[in-house]
Amino acid sequence: MGVWLILLAGANPPVVVPAIEFNNCYDKKGVLLFRQIILWERRYVRGGPPKSWRGPWEPDREVVVAWRIVKRWPSVSKRGGRLRILLPIKEDGWVVVLAGSVSETWTQHDPEVENRKVWPASRRRSIP
Repeated sequence: MGVWLILLAGANPPVVVPAIEFNNCYDKKGVLLFRQIILWERRYVRGGPPKSWRGPWEPDREVVVAWRIVKRWPSVSKRGGRLRILLPIKEDGWVVVLAGSVSETWTQHDPEVENRKVWPASRRRSIP
């Protein structure tokens, strides 16, 4: 049984994904460039790997389905064995996201931009 992450919101319907990543992206000098929340989902990617792809290739893979840049991490509370987080989606709105796992990463590259090579932004789902 995975950890369920609930990002509580107003009237928007909940978004369900297998994994959420809290990503801290740094430059080569170690200066924080931005923070983003990435929603991942397993999809079958048709065709072979892109020409610029390096490493092993499996057509059934994790792809970015949505992401948001945030200025700071939302506060997290635990209630009834589940994590609750408020994720802003617009100036005055929030969205509920349910996820089976949660991870935090520190990178010097943008995983969302890299993932566009295998799953174009046009194929991603939109969240309000």
